[in-house]
Amino acid sequence: MRCEPRRFQKDPGFDADSWPLLPVRAIEWLGWIFVAFSAETIEFPDWVTDLANLLGPWKPETMVVGAARSYQLATNWKTVVENYAECYHCSTIHPELCRVSPPDDGAVYEHSGRWNGARMGLREHAETMSLDGRSGARMLDTLTLEESRHVHYFYVAPNLLIALHPDYILTHRLSPQGPGVTVVDCQWLFPPDVVSSPEFDPSYAVDFWDVTNRQDFAACESVYRSISGGGYRPGVFAEQEQGVRNFQVQVAQAYEAGAWVQAPSN
Repeated sequence: MRCEPRRFQKDPGFDADSWPLLPVRAIEWLGWIFVAFSAETIEFPDWVTDLANLLGPWKPETMVVGAARSYQLATNWKTVVENYAECYHCSTIHPELCRVSPPDDGAVYEHSGRWNGARMGLREHAETMSLDGRSGARMLDTLTLEESRHVHYFYVAPNLLIALHPDYILTHRLSPQGPGVTVVDCQWLFPPDVVSSPEFDPSYAVDFWDVTNRQDFAACESVYRSISGGGYRPGVFAEQEQGVRNFQVQVAQAYEAGAWVQAPSN
């Protein structure tokens, strides 16, 4: 990008091309914009590999924001991703979630590239993730029956969390502000005709995830206090923590290489 500083425009000895802005690579993918500051980063198609095939039925690029909330957390961003990557903790801190989704009903997606994912089923009475299990919007007619009976959770490195529901999409964007401070911006996405309806009220989804988010974030802050206390020692992974292990392997490989590198298939 060419830079033309206003106070140097009349200086015949100033060459603007010698003082460009730092170059970045940017790409729009399914409605989200990804920016790479490093030329060493792997190419974007290798980053997301076949993830678009899993997200495609929801048509995220056609959806609009129906609600948004931001949270500031006293924790490292990596603890938030690790919490998101497993439901081993759900039965102890998420009674509302467990009423609509069995915490032990999960399956991890086989993957390559810089993403992880898993799905969890809905209980028989539940249409979606809400406090009473009922939807306040419209079920998406582009989904198969199996797709609509699960909630699908994805982490796209380095900082995007995507949750696909039968009637909406929820995203968390993590913005580290320092070693122990993370801002989390949440957006609830719906089809445009749903949002434009006079009856539209996203509170059924927002209220459920606000409760669940606050439970998770309190746990993340507690974990961060513990690992910062000097007595923390890494332990072993439970079978239900495969997603956490996948994430930690990716981060370790990035630290070792000095950049995010191509991940092997799990």
